[in-house]
Amino acid sequence: MSNRPDQYDPISKLFHWLMAALIVGLLIVGFYMTSNESLPNIGTFFSLHKSFGMVAGGLILLRILWRLGHSAPALPATVGPVRALAARSVHGLLYLSMLIMPLAGFLGASLNGRPLAFFGLQIPAWINPNPMLSHQLFYIHSVFSWVLVILISLHVLASVIHLFEKDGVIRKM
Repeated sequence: MSNRPDQYDPISKLFHWLMAALIVGLLIVGFYMTSNESLPNIGTFFSLHKSFGMVAGGLILLRILWRLGHSAPALPATVGPVRALAARSVHGLLYLSMLIMPLAGFLGASLNGRPLAFFGLQIPAWINPNPMLSHQLFYIHSVFSWVLVILISLHVLASVIHLFEKDGVIRKM
């Protein structure tokens, strides 16, 4: 395992790219299924979205635990204090959003009164149905889907800027 201070470790890189693919996929499927709720078999999309959302929730918890013991490499000196603050802020908001999204979705699904399954395996009901609270949690889930789209766009834009600046930030991840 690499302990180079100028790069993320291999596990952090794996978490980053796995979560990136999973979250983008979940956002695409989520927007598709909520725009096409009347289609036949759309329930399959909802079931898969919930299951992969639970996977994403577990992975973000593991990623945070891993990150606590593995610091990020320093930004290059060419990145000024304002851009460094922006980078830290966007990363912090990404982590917060990656926690809120699956939590709100899971709680919303748990409270809506319908059975919840993880890849077909029934999850026991552990909380009494509350449709009003379920609706509010799904609203939070929906709002944070757009927050994630904005944050991911900013993250990708910053990556493109670093790519053109050739400052070595891209090689870290």
